[in-house]
Parts: sequence; C-alpha cells; structure tokens
Amino acid sequence: DKYEHKYNFRFEEKGADEIQGHPRKIVESVRKEPEKRKEKRQEKMKKVEESLKKEKEEVKRLKKLKREEFKKKVTEIMSLSGLSEEEATELANTIDLEKEYDP
Repeated sequence: DKYEHKYNFRFEEKGADEIQGHPRKIVESVRKEPEKRKEKRQEKMKKVEESLKKEKEEVKRLKKLKREEFKKKVTEIMSLSGLSEEEATELANTIDLEKEYDP
C-alpha cells in the first residue's frame, strides 16, 4: 500500500497545492536601483521653484516701490494743496492702496 501510494504520487511535488508568490521589492538585494532620472527631475523642480520664488520676491519689491512712489506723489499733492507736511503724510497713510478702486 505504501509502495503503491508512493508510485502513484511520484510526479507530484511538495507544496504543489500552494501558489508561489514573489515580493515586488527584494529587501536583501544588493542591486542598486537607478535613480539618476529621479534626481534630475528633483533638481529641475528645485530650479523651477527657486525661479518662481525669485519672481514673486521681485514682484513684491516692485509693488512696494510703486506704493512708496504713489505715497510720495500723494504727499506732494497734499502739500501743494495747502496742507502741512504732517497732515499730508497722515492723510496719505490712511489711503488703502490694497482695496479695489471704486470711483
């Protein structure tokens, strides 16, 4: 009976009833994954972000200059209209340049 069982199942392997799976990433692998593309992509993104940041800072600086120029003009106009220098400066500072223009 033992011999017959052994003879009948001689082609079957151990663990044939289980599906063998392989991990997607092997942890103990010595092989290094190529990351040159990834590094170049990250460098490019950094350059783009830096250029955008510089542009925003430049726009901010130009807006500040324009605002100061406008306040100087308003102060000059106020002083020409007969107000004292302090009153003109105070009035120019109360004007909100950030809100929408409403004529």
